[in-house]
Amino acid sequence: MNANTIAPDSILLIRLGRLGDVILVTPLLRALHQAFPAAGIDWVVKQEYADLLQGHPCLREVVPLDTSQGLGRVLKLARQLRQRRYDLVLDLHGNPRSYIISGLSGADERRRSRKWSLRRRLLTGLGLNLLQHAPSVAWRYFTAVEDFGLAPDQTRPELWPPVEARQHLESLLAPLPRPRIGLAPGASRLTKRWPAAAFAEAGAVLARRYSGSLVLVGGGEDRGTVEEVRRRLPEGLPVLDLCGQLSLPQAAAAIQGLDLLISNDTGLMHVATAVNTPVVAIFGPTTRELGFFPLGPAAAVVELPELRCRPCSLHGSAACPRGHFRCMLELSPDRVIPPAEKFLASR
Repeated sequence: MNANTIAPDSILLIRLGRLGDVILVTPLLRALHQAFPAAGIDWVVKQEYADLLQGHPCLREVVPLDTSQGLGRVLKLARQLRQRRYDLVLDLHGNPRSYIISGLSGADERRRSRKWSLRRRLLTGLGLNLLQHAPSVAWRYFTAVEDFGLAPDQTRPELWPPVEARQHLESLLAPLPRPRIGLAPGASRLTKRWPAAAFAEAGAVLARRYSGSLVLVGGGEDRGTVEEVRRRLPEGLPVLDLCGQLSLPQAAAAIQGLDLLISNDTGLMHVATAVNTPVVAIFGPTTRELGFFPLGPAAAVVELPELRCRPCSLHGSAACPRGHFRCMLELSPDRVIPPAEKFLASR
């Protein structure tokens, strides 16, 4: 079967996961829209990410799911979606909730993407690397439609912050001297956080060298980390602290208004690639094989590939399992500043 032998009128995507997981679906969304321009494409996503996708030109509807309401809410939503009679359902998550929604959809065509979960666990648990040539997670999603003849176009993800968010953030950013250099020092797990002192040093060097400003970004859970970075910044630098003050659409608009973002391996790193802002991404316990390196020509990764203990986990952990945390502590600002300067010089 290929894209020329079917013509679905309606397509349902199911991807409920984290911010980065959701953003990495957008290349597949674009490919589906190009292959089936007359089809309406809907997307079931966690409620907290629904606003970020509103207004995406390839989507007909964003269908939010409040996962905190348990199985009953999932079943109710599945029954509602069944009435829409989708021609094609793509389960890009592969968990019990997505199985229920897909299984009860009644769609003639249902597909799942491959996750290579066992190979990833063999790599992080035993150091057995069967993923040397594994593609990005964004391209792994395409395994759900490979029998339709659709293939990745190798371009970056895409987000479209709403006009209101862009206007609001531009008014906040306008007084800052350019280049505007964003720092995203937070991360959900401690081992994915580059030290605050290193973030502050790299940011201060770049802001002074280019007579620019610093913008601190992150969610409410990153407040403590961001405050530590800010305390370590020298007096006199123009700094705007937006941590915990923005909705996701506003955060995307803020990052779109930057000239560069320096980020840990987090969802905001993927937001930067999706709004075409250059990003220097710092990777410690995670590696390329796990599939979450930033995509696109305006992305650089800084890591210590010589450390044989990497990767030690799928998504980071609360503490270094080896007790030394070398992957972050030995990664100096001198490694981050040169790729950042390359992007700043080109803009």
